[in-house]
Amino acid sequence: MTAEPSNGASTRTYIPLVAMFALLVGLAFFARHVAGSALAGANYNALYFNVAAVTTPKVVASADEPNDLLWDETFGYARYVQQLRRGDWFGNTFQTYARFAAKDSKIQSSAHYPFFFDRSGLVVVWLLTRLTGDVPRAFALADLIFPALVAVCAVAFCLQLRRSLAFAVLAAACFMWFNWSDTATWLGALRDNAAGDGMLFSRTPYPQLAMATFLLFAIGLLRAQKTPNRLWTLLLALALALNAVTYIYSWTLALAATGMMVVLFLIQKPLALQLERNFLFACVGALGASVLLSAPVWIAYVLAPDIARDTVTRFAEERVSTPDLVTRTLVLVVQLIPLLVPWLQNMSSRAFWLAFWLGGIVAYNQHLVTGIMVQPAHYPPYYFGTFAMIYLLDLALAIWERLTPKGYARANARILVPLAVLVALGGFAAITWRNVSLARAQIEYNRTNASMMQLVTTLNQLDGDYIVLTTDEYLHRLLPAYVKQPFVLPILQDPLTNGEVTTIQDSAARLLGYADWNAWEKNKPSAPPQNVQWGLDASKVIVLVNRHRPNRMPTKFSKTLLENQDYIVGIEPVQ
Repeated sequence: MTAEPSNGASTRTYIPLVAMFALLVGLAFFARHVAGSALAGANYNALYFNVAAVTTPKVVASADEPNDLLWDETFGYARYVQQLRRGDWFGNTFQTYARFAAKDSKIQSSAHYPFFFDRSGLVVVWLLTRLTGDVPRAFALADLIFPALVAVCAVAFCLQLRRSLAFAVLAAACFMWFNWSDTATWLGALRDNAAGDGMLFSRTPYPQLAMATFLLFAIGLLRAQKTPNRLWTLLLALALALNAVTYIYSWTLALAATGMMVVLFLIQKPLALQLERNFLFACVGALGASVLLSAPVWIAYVLAPDIARDTVTRFAEERVSTPDLVTRTLVLVVQLIPLLVPWLQNMSSRAFWLAFWLGGIVAYNQHLVTGIMVQPAHYPPYYFGTFAMIYLLDLALAIWERLTPKGYARANARILVPLAVLVALGGFAAITWRNVSLARAQIEYNRTNASMMQLVTTLNQLDGDYIVLTTDEYLHRLLPAYVKQPFVLPILQDPLTNGEVTTIQDSAARLLGYADWNAWEKNKPSAPPQNVQWGLDASKVIVLVNRHRPNRMPTKFSKTLLENQDYIVGIEPVQ
């Protein structure tokens, strides 16, 4: 492997410059919340809550607008953080609902089981709630901390490719701000003159924190190649396991890339690669160890296969356009072609990029082997379109070195240093402006009102012996992000079998005076059936009614907790 040129900066010089760059990145993404607070004052809310959508007679399709990456934060991730706050570390299992069952109910579920999904990123957000006091503010703080952390990891990764701070900052800035996804967002917004989606790394904690852990894996793989000893083997294994519990897409891509390194070792001679035997042992050992360390994710398929299968099928499997898969796979193949030429053997990172793009093809098309299509659209924007920016710059410099002896040193001093400064400062200005513009365009989706805050406060002041039931679709999607109480009706991602979901839905319908959930949906009230095996304890169920919707829910209760212009909240409905 050839030695990488250096720009002469010492590690002591690196630290403050990298810290300054990371601070710029964090502030650029945090600008959204600064602008939102300035526009809406105390009513600003870091998560979504469209007040107008609550007061319309029916839930309209536009209630989920704008089509922003941050919508998932409210609908999914903030809900999971609330689960962690109340101690449901495995998600809303059947045991969660069993705490609110009638005394004569027969529990029809096994005990708890390890089913973490990829929740470690959410655990970090939960830790931030200990500082902020609530979930929305924790997500706002994450937009300052997590992008800055990604920036540090991106610079560290780029320094493994080339010992040049100018290259590292330039490549990391392109990675963070001018990746393919964000560039397409920019162009689309300019073309349509619309707010459009937010920036890729605005989404907490995926891909924010998930990208940081994947970059740690990439650093570990590069270091294991350069220094294939036991220490880096262990660190690589830990990085793989960390990705397993952080983000499933990071994990599968990391596994595929490491596996491709083993393949490249076997065929290295025709490609003019130089991979040591110890590196093969490091990759194989890391793969084996990471499988054991990632047990909290995959063991659910052993201990609770029905629950794992039904849960994944409900929310993750999807049909995807075959032509789209072929087109994007061809793009990956195009990235590979220059790396197959032995002429580029001077590129010290060549083996890594070969493994990355080959691993990308495998991960993106794993359904051809497994038969399961698990939202493959996550790979192109999060990984292929971000790492391509670093790869193309690294490739261009390798070609420059090959064509121009000592040309890299001149390019580093005369071109890369000023270009890195311009791109870093220009990217900060551009992304800050973009986030401020989005805050203006979307402020109505981030604004609370007194009625909503009264509702949230009322629910959060209750102890943990209650569960919330509302059949208002919009409130059911949003409120779990704001309140600590669990909600009766499960969502697709809750680790439950389809039969358990039906059991819970039927119990909710009986509480409202219907025979089962099917009768509720068809609006055919009837006397609840006798000898029911499982049901909810009405004294533990908080019923929430949106007064603006035509609904079939009771509005009289044995105990009314709240009644304002928008909501009625009570316990033990009176039929």
